Amino acid sequence: MIRSRESRATSLRDEAIGLEKRDPARAMELYVQAAREYADTWTVQNLVVDDAGHLAQVHDSWWSEAIQIVERVLAADPDGASVHTGRLHKLRLKSQGKHFEALDEEYQEVLPRIDGSGGLWGYARQFAEIPDPRAHDRAWYLYNKAAGMSAKAGQSPHNIRRDMADQLLAEGKAGQAVEMLITGWSEARMFGESTPKSMLTQLKKAMRADGFNLRLARFRELRDKLSAAARKQGREAAVQLYRDRKREVLDA
Repeated sequence: MIRSRESRATSLRDEAIGLEKRDPARAMELYVQAAREYADTWTVQNLVVDDAGHLAQVHDSWWSEAIQIVERVLAADPDGASVHTGRLHKLRLKSQGKHFEALDEEYQEVLPRIDGSGGLWGYARQFAEIPDPRAHDRAWYLYNKAAGMSAKAGQSPHNIRRDMADQLLAEGKAGQAVEMLITGWSEARMFGESTPKSMLTQLKKAMRADGFNLRLARFRELRDKLSAAARKQGREAAVQLYRDRKREVLDA
């Protein structure tokens, strides 16, 4: 049985994906091969182009190969010229180190179609990965807006707060990270949602970075008190309890 061009393109893509971690250079070669031989297929036009672009971005390398793939797709699919041209433009920006500009253009294009907190949250995480002050500011704006939209929709934004806490930790603001996690914890309680155990691990890690490293039994005791304060009195009371308890222990 003769395999279809679509099937052969898919096989090359699958092989490339399997090599991305241990041999990314070979993976990119396979993506280029797929585009060279099967640029007219749906797999290459809709999947390989994104796979190659992502691989180039992860390693900040092979931009010319990723661009070449899109150029081949553009030549094979003139009906999709507007999409392919836009993708080509963003890749060229990224190849010049203009990652903020590329993501900002994409964000502005899809913004009118974003109707929930999830889309904003996703872009916040992407902007947070770009080492650019403009991206940093955009990430925090979107994190806060996504959290507010989630709350207005009747959903706890505690998972968004967890990403915000990780961002604060990365910025060396451990105390603020702890308070952000307490905020998320309080919101989860307010909306009647349970917090995952991993959030407690994240809280303990942030407290340790904040210079407040408690033994397990004492951490559990503080956790229970914070939980009760959040449930009965709200976020401000829980945050103040943490500050007071930290001061007591560190001043002892």
